[in-house]
Amino acid sequence: MLGQVQFPAILRLQKGMEAIADFQEAIRELFPSFGVEHQVQIAIPATATDAEPMTSRAVAYRFTNEEETWSALLTANALTLEAVAGGRYSSYTEFYELFGKLWNATLEHLRPGKITRQGLRYVDHIEGERPPSEWTEWINPELLGGLAGEVLSPGLERAVCEMVYTDGTNRLVFRHGLTQAGPENAQGYLLDFDAIHGEPVDPTDIEALMARFDESHEMLYRFFRWCVTDRALEEFRRAGD
Repeated sequence: MLGQVQFPAILRLQKGMEAIADFQEAIRELFPSFGVEHQVQIAIPATATDAEPMTSRAVAYRFTNEEETWSALLTANALTLEAVAGGRYSSYTEFYELFGKLWNATLEHLRPGKITRQGLRYVDHIEGERPPSEWTEWINPELLGGLAGEVLSPGLERAVCEMVYTDGTNRLVFRHGLTQAGPENAQGYLLDFDAIHGEPVDPTDIEALMARFDESHEMLYRFFRWCVTDRALEEFRRAGD
C-alpha cells in the first residue's frame, strides 16, 4: 500500500542533497537508511505526430526504516510513504502515524505551497493456480461475472478490467482480474484500489489532510471487503500471523 501527497514543485530539491539535510535529520530516527534515485520521465507529444518524445531526469530521495517495512520517497513535487515490496505490511494505523510525522517535517523544512493532489492505494494479489470457475471461493461472484461460467473460463490465463469512478475532482480507480504479479510473478487474482483527491487543500491543515486519508481508507476497505469472500479474508489473516 502507499499514500502520496503532491504539491507544486520545490526546485531546490533538485539542486543537491544539502537541500534535504535538515529534513533528513528530522526523520532520521524513524527512517535511518537513505538513498538517492534518478527517475526518467518520458513525455509523448499529444498532437504532433512527428515530434520527438521529451525525456527528463529527476532526483528522488528514499528513506527506509530499520525494519525495511516502510520507505518514504521525496521528489520535487511529492511525498510518498509506501510499504516495502516483499516486506511485512503492518496496519493503516502505523501508516497514519508515520505519514503524520513525515508531513510535519515536510512543513517545517520544505514549506510546500499547497496540496494539489492526494491519494491512497492498496494492491492485493491472491496467489494461486486455480481454474477461473474456482475463484468464486475467494472472490465475490458478482465481480467475477462471466469469468466463473463454463463459456469464458476454460483456458483463461489473463483477464484484467479497469473501472474508473469520478465525483467532482475525486476519483476511484479499480483494477481487478486474473494476472501474474508480485516479486515472483505468480499467477493469482489482482485487486488494485486507488483513491485520489484532486481538491487543493492548505498544507498546514494536517487534520484535514489526515482526515482525507481516513476517508479513503474506510471507503477502500469496504470495497475490498465486498470483493472477497469470508474464506479469502481468513487466509489473509492467517498469512499475517
